[in-house]
Amino acid sequence: TLLISFGGLIGKISPLQLVIMTLLECIFYSINKSIFLVGALQFTDAGGTIQIHMFGAYFGLAASYILGMPKKSTEHEVNHVSDLFSLIGTLFLW
Repeated sequence: TLLISFGGLIGKISPLQLVIMTLLECIFYSINKSIFLVGALQFTDAGGTIQIHMFGAYFGLAASYILGMPKKSTEHEVNHVSDLFSLIGTLFLW
């Protein structure tokens, strides 16, 4: 779930905020899984993929909404080399 949430927050958070988010997400994921999904709903997921991906996606969206738009600065201007490497990496993984 950590990597899924991180995908929605790239470029918005600092490494210290990432560590704090990681700790909070681990705690909230454990609470969500043990008390709500397994206890109250008796939800069974063979590999845990639905639980992991859904929680990671919604946690990342909520964190992104809470943090708001990134602050405008000159260091985050369009970089064509970075965009090209992102495209190559995406095509390679696909």
